[in-house]
Amino acid sequence: MNAHLNPLLQGEGFCLIPTWFNAFWLAPFGRVSSFERMKLPNVLSAVIEREKIVDYLLNPTHPDNGGKAAFFLSLGFNQDDWHNLAMALGKLAKKAEITKSVETIHGCKYVLEGPIETPGGKSPKVRTVWIVDRGRDNTLRLVSAYPCQE
Repeated sequence: MNAHLNPLLQGEGFCLIPTWFNAFWLAPFGRVSSFERMKLPNVLSAVIEREKIVDYLLNPTHPDNGGKAAFFLSLGFNQDDWHNLAMALGKLAKKAEITKSVETIHGCKYVLEGPIETPGGKSPKVRTVWIVDRGRDNTLRLVSAYPCQE
């Protein structure tokens, strides 16, 4: 599937490009302003894996889900159109400022908070966790997402 053929995969300043391993890269398209601050490192090459969305965030039977699936499913996201949640989280990654970062044995983790766009038209505030794995190629990838308790 080519991202330029599917308008659902296009976002503000980036598009989701399917890769051979069922993930999306947040790749830049169009003009990116030099004034624009990148809040997450390497956000334009961030990876949102299909398995992270379908098998974890949108899977109510996953043992570590903790209600995440109920939350995202209630907002109109679903496993068949998993790329809608990937796009919403990708937009947040591009716009939001880092609220916390921590160096772990696995790499540097970043926490972001902010509203996401949903198929149901709501804009709930979510918290996302991203990591740049230690010893890898500096690729940023999604670890988790869940409702932000205010």
